[in-house]
Order: sequence, then C-alpha cells, then structure tokens
Amino acid sequence: MLRKNFKKRTDYAERLDQIGFQYHSVLSSDNDRYWTEGVAYEFTLERIEEIESVSESLHDMCLETVSNIVESGDYPDGFKLNDQSKSLIEHSWKNGDIHIYGRFDLLVEPSGAIKMYEYNGDTPTGLLEAAVAQWQWLEEVEDVPHRDQFNSIHEKLVARWKQAKPQNADSMLYTLATKNGPYEDWGNLEYLADTAMQGGWQVHIEEIENLGYDSQAQEFVDAAGISIDCAFKLYPWEWMMEEEFGEYVESSPTQWFEPPWKMLLSNKAVLPVLWKRYPNHPNLLPAYFEDEKPEGGFQYMFVKKPILGREGANIQLSGTFADTLVDGSHHLPEYDSSGYVYQEYAPLPNFQGKHPVVGSWIIGEEPAGIGIREDNTIISGNGSHFVPHYFVN
Repeated sequence: MLRKNFKKRTDYAERLDQIGFQYHSVLSSDNDRYWTEGVAYEFTLERIEEIESVSESLHDMCLETVSNIVESGDYPDGFKLNDQSKSLIEHSWKNGDIHIYGRFDLLVEPSGAIKMYEYNGDTPTGLLEAAVAQWQWLEEVEDVPHRDQFNSIHEKLVARWKQAKPQNADSMLYTLATKNGPYEDWGNLEYLADTAMQGGWQVHIEEIENLGYDSQAQEFVDAAGISIDCAFKLYPWEWMMEEEFGEYVESSPTQWFEPPWKMLLSNKAVLPVLWKRYPNHPNLLPAYFEDEKPEGGFQYMFVKKPILGREGANIQLSGTFADTLVDGSHHLPEYDSSGYVYQEYAPLPNFQGKHPVVGSWIIGEEPAGIGIREDNTIISGNGSHFVPHYFVN
C-alpha cells in the first residue's frame, strides 16, 4: 500500500459534476476539498485479495452473530434496545428481510495486518465516490501503471436491487432522507435511487419529513396519502424508533431497506459481542463493554467509543486516571446517553502526514470494492477526504 502523486485532470471538477458528485469541492474542517485530485493509493493484487477475503469473513461472522442473538433471544444490555426494537429485529430477521449494502471500516497496516474498526450496517455513505468517481479517475488520469481497481460496486448494486424487487411490477421504491441532511446524504440517496431504477424499480425521492402513517389503513403513506410499499431510508433506525410512528413499523406492510435487523450491525455494541464470540480472531480488535473491562483498567491502550456515535465524535483514549479525546475527535453530548464500548487502541498508518482508513463495501453477501478516506489525524471524521485507489499485479 503506497500513496502516490499524479497529474491533476484540468477539468476534474466538471467531470465529477457530470456524474452527480456535486459535493466533491465541499470544504472539510481543515479547509480543503473533500475529493483529493492528484493523489491515489496503490495496492498489490495480493493485498486486494486479502482485503476481499477478510471482508467476506467478517460479513459472515456478523450475520452469524445476528442469527445467534435473534435465535437465542439474548440481546446484550449494551445494545440499549427496548422491547419494541427487539421484537422488530426478530420479526425482520425471521422473515428473511433482504438487505442491500454495508461498509466495513478497516485498518490496513503496512505490516500486513487487517483489523476491523466497525461495521456501518445501516446508513453508510461514501458510496457514489467509491462506486463511480474513483472509477472515472482511473479511466482518465495519466500514467497509472495498471488500470484496475477493486470496484464492482455499481454492477453489484444494480444486481442486488433486481433481487430485492417484489414480483409486483408496479411496486414503487421511496428513497428517503432528512431535508436538512448534508450534501453527501442526498448525493448518495440519488445515486442509490439511480441504481434501483437500473435494477427495474420505479423510484420516488422524498424527504423523510413527509412520511406519514394512516392509522385507519395501518400503513405508511406519502404526503398525498399514497401507500408506501417499499422504502429505502438514509435515516438511522435508532432515530426511526424515536419517531411517533416508530411503534407502527412492525405492524405496517412496508418493506424497509436497510431492514430492521441491521440495528444489530450499525451499533458499536456488536464489537465486544464479536470479540467474545470469536476471541483472538486475527481481524478483530479486542473490545469490551463497560462492565467487562479488564481488572486494573486500561493504560492508554484502549479507546472509548460511543455506541451510536458518528463522524469520529467522542473518541477517547481510556486510561487509568481520565479519558482524553483523541486528536481529531470532538465531543457531542447527544452521543453520551447511548453508552460506550472499549476497543484496543490501533492507530491508522501514516502516509506523508495522512492517515487512511479503508472502507470495504459489502453488496448483498459479497465484497464489492473499497473506498479510502484519509485525514490529517488518526480520527476519520468530518475533516476526512476521499482518495481513489488502483492495484498492480
């Protein structure tokens, strides 16, 4: 894995605009553009195959863990799930509700080790840039030594939407996000809507604030009162369950993407559960719930992570005397209430002052490609930048 410089495309901004990547030049917290032109990460084919194999194994382990939790009915308290959410998860899993996608955030060390930081199983973003923008870069930039990339995301998304489509040819897929969401959310939503259309769906893009519930018909409806049979939401399940209509999700006939059972994989409480289920696994980092910490505490070898945190918020070094925010993290009080888990401290590698995290995409049941975000600190937060990649034989 190497970080290399390339000549910038003179018209790269216009070319990115043309594929719908409208937020490529949004300034991050370090006052630099989100898309990094003129730089790419080079991998060997062997390394790519390792990432693919590890991602497949991790995905299988996650599904086995969900199955074990649901079948046993033993939901660890650390998930902070109420009875309503547990019932919804159980109904969704046993009904075989199909899922579309997810993204592992991986540490890929120069030494060869690959470790899972977490699994973004419900509302992962960074999809348009991984599936389309970096492929466009690969085709157009000069002097790439080998024009190949671990990236079949687009093709697999279209195929997965075809699998997920009900037999009723008239089914409409509502794609939903909050009206006040960031550019990235809407860019990803529109891209997912496009892949669903290519997969044979009729698609309607809507603000989730316009979602309603018809208590007489006992179904979710749009602003015009039309029944919503199928919906993809770029809106976390824990937020859904806090809405007034959350109690009706289970009894409603609406099919949701991602399905409710993904609540178990979008929650960092799954990290200590995985570690307990697969102790000393080479691709997992040791992780514990608060009441399972080793005797004597931690000597700044672990990080304290909020169970439902996002964008690198509230990440703390956990030591004997006090918890200290990791450089690059920031504190948001709303994430404190969900609780924390502890994961072994394993910082990202340093490439010319940049710290890359590898996002490995799972589409359906298969690894489909990677996208890389790098930051000036070891925390990949709202100041991170997307960087394309390629591999050589």
